[in-house]
Amino acid sequence: MKKIIKNLLAGWASSISIGLIGFLMIPFLLGEMGQTSYSLVLFLVAVVGAFQLVDMGVGISLSRELSAARANDQRQEFSELLSSGIAIYAILGLLCSAGIYFGAEALVGAIVDETNPSTKAVFICRLYGIGMILIGFLNQALMSVLVSYERFDLSSIVTASTSIGTALLLWLFIPISEDKAFVWAQLQLLSHFSIGFVIFFMGRKEHGPLGISFKAVTIEKCKALLGLSSKVSLLKLTTLFSEKADPLILAKFSTPLSLVLYNSASKVSAATKPFVTKIAEQLCPRATDVFVKGEINEVGKILTVGTRYTMIVGGLFFVMVIVYANPFAQLWLGDALPESWGLVAQLMIGIGVIDYLTFAAGGTQWSVLFGMKKLNFLVISMLPTALLNFGLSVYFVGYTDLGVFGVILATIVISICRRPILIWYTARLVGIRPVTYFLQSYLVPVSLLAAVSLVGHGMIRLWNPVTWTSLIVSAAILTLIWLGLVFQFGVTREERKKVSNWISRVLERFRKHAA
Repeated sequence: MKKIIKNLLAGWASSISIGLIGFLMIPFLLGEMGQTSYSLVLFLVAVVGAFQLVDMGVGISLSRELSAARANDQRQEFSELLSSGIAIYAILGLLCSAGIYFGAEALVGAIVDETNPSTKAVFICRLYGIGMILIGFLNQALMSVLVSYERFDLSSIVTASTSIGTALLLWLFIPISEDKAFVWAQLQLLSHFSIGFVIFFMGRKEHGPLGISFKAVTIEKCKALLGLSSKVSLLKLTTLFSEKADPLILAKFSTPLSLVLYNSASKVSAATKPFVTKIAEQLCPRATDVFVKGEINEVGKILTVGTRYTMIVGGLFFVMVIVYANPFAQLWLGDALPESWGLVAQLMIGIGVIDYLTFAAGGTQWSVLFGMKKLNFLVISMLPTALLNFGLSVYFVGYTDLGVFGVILATIVISICRRPILIWYTARLVGIRPVTYFLQSYLVPVSLLAAVSLVGHGMIRLWNPVTWTSLIVSAAILTLIWLGLVFQFGVTREERKKVSNWISRVLERFRKHAA
């Protein structure tokens, strides 16, 4: 439990740091690059993100198999799995790099709307795309070592530190450089290379010599990784159609401004979503461990308690978004996007709905299904709906007046249809009645969400924050109200007692140090 709490705190601290950097960088880069160059940068990030989904789920599968090998103290097995995983990533990386290299002109032409895009823009696309794919794949393999030891705290610290360092370098070099997009690409590559370098040595410190070599690559281990990852890859494909394709659809069927607006709103999601998803991430190795030991009751507990926690935490951030979207967007982007910040606020709310339905309501369903290797139903239910989501997004954006809101509306509709089905299936899988699962994990958090939402909207009507200070104070007051309600109604008596004892111990230590 201590390790889980430590990992969560480190992950949340990392999310806060990276989120703040993201918020600060958008107006800065917009002002320095302009909308056209900045939209090109966003498009390149989206393209690389789409190509990286071609990893076929090897990273997730590798983490699980390395965890099993570590638990059984099979060091040779560990080395063979890691080496085989890196070999698979090397092949995938070369294939994706070839796609980037030969498709660079068409990709850049799509965003700058030119038949013959500049040689410099094509070069940046190839440099950034190929470099990020190769480094990114290698980093995922090395990150699996830390995940197998449940050292999420280390990976969070490294990611946050390099993000801060990269931001400082961008603020230093972007204003004085003539080719700002080229400098941005170089610094991003340097950042991710640094992450891989540090994680490699952290992995060696945890495990000892990793034993990575060509001789350790085996067909058997490659088949084992690909066997599980084939289903994960199909699930990753649903992410491509449901989420990663949105910037590409906007680039093709809308304007560069739409891409900037969508990216700005997505930054809020990127900053808040990890507070919810990291709960499920921490419990994924635990779910695998108890299932392998045959403790199905513990698996059910992970499902019900974990989902209750994700719903409670996700509810707070959802309320914050719907209550403070307008004042936050105006303060944040009022100068950079004086005529469009209101649209960003509306998009923030739409994406907030999607995150709540997908990640908060999804709870620890993924952790349980993956730990039990029960992914068939998930694939069958998600892939067709993801394809439908993609088709609806293309239609709404390209052939209606919805514009950028088309990608949001399509995803909300699909999320509403998909979630009840997965709630029913996962509950039945672990031997819990779906009604019981709903009552234990959803009823109280949804009630708290409604109550805090009413309080928040009442506060906004009485006191509309117009400065950063007033916004922070108002949000802090609403958070305290949420904490009080959660402590009283959102946790069990035993959990409340544990929290009270922990607070007492912390205060006692503080008094001793003060004395």
